[in-house]
Amino acid sequence: TASGAIQTCSQSNASYWGGQTPRHVACLRPAWSQPNPAAEASASKSPTIAVFGRIQHWKGPHIVCEALRLMRSAPAIDWYGRDVPYGRHASTSDWLRHSYPEIWGRRIKPHEPISPGAVQARQSAALLNLVPSTWDVFNFTAVEAMASMRPLVCSNAAGASELVEDGVTGFVYDGQSPAALAETLDRALSLSAARLAEIGQRARETVMRILKPETIAQARLVAYRAL
Repeated sequence: TASGAIQTCSQSNASYWGGQTPRHVACLRPAWSQPNPAAEASASKSPTIAVFGRIQHWKGPHIVCEALRLMRSAPAIDWYGRDVPYGRHASTSDWLRHSYPEIWGRRIKPHEPISPGAVQARQSAALLNLVPSTWDVFNFTAVEAMASMRPLVCSNAAGASELVEDGVTGFVYDGQSPAALAETLDRALSLSAARLAEIGQRARETVMRILKPETIAQARLVAYRAL
């Protein structure tokens, strides 16, 4: 309570902390620029959906498993990330394999983490990129996915979903609902390759404009001077 100001990088998180404290909490976006500005969408597309994040309960792997149970058909999903314990289970992946034996390890294939450069390459080649978190302050993977020029399907529980205009620069769904994820994946997969490419291009333009370091730095200077 002694601090002069409180800031966070998503409006949803600002609203949460504003409700937990008697203080105004400002939303100031993070600055971001693509590590490899010359990167373009891969000419060769993967037939799979890509997820990059820890294999952890609040990253939403169980929501994805339940969504796939509702779908008659869907591409395979490659999930890249470090496996962590869950409850009494030493491994979230083991819990998922036990709870969803026909899904985890079969329709969703877990992989070890890969380098940032490899992430960028695989995001740009993915059929779709997916961020299924049930909670995230922001989530830079979503930003990286938008910059990859391939469409992003993003849970509204990730703060970065605020950058996505549904159906225009990506797809947003209720992050607590497997049915909503299944419907959104079906909607995205029904579009033509040309339409998906258009959405990916608009997504990249959006993050490059909104999170431009010069723009964010100026906004922070204004906030700091006011303080």
